Amino acid sequence: MEYLVLIHFLFSILLHFLFLLLHTMADEFVITATYKNQERNFDAALIAYGYSYRIEVMVDEVKVIFEPDEERNYRAYLPDAANAKSLPDPVLLQAVATALEKAFR
Repeated sequence: MEYLVLIHFLFSILLHFLFLLLHTMADEFVITATYKNQERNFDAALIAYGYSYRIEVMVDEVKVIFEPDEERNYRAYLPDAANAKSLPDPVLLQAVATALEKAFR
């Protein structure tokens, strides 16, 4: 019986460690989106966020965060919009969101 308690304790510590590791881990990739009949590549990073994830994409030198909503569509927000010199075209953001939806479905 003592072994079961010890195994349970060690297993819970391992799960907690894995959660912390995955929570802070980012996987970088390139996403290709079609905008004005041209394909453009964007650097992106997949970031674990609680029980979900976010995707950080650099669009025209502005960091854009994409996250899935309840229907698995991507919404974009610009955390540094107030400090940006110019904002990306909303049509371009929609093109990136569409590319992410195709890639992650």
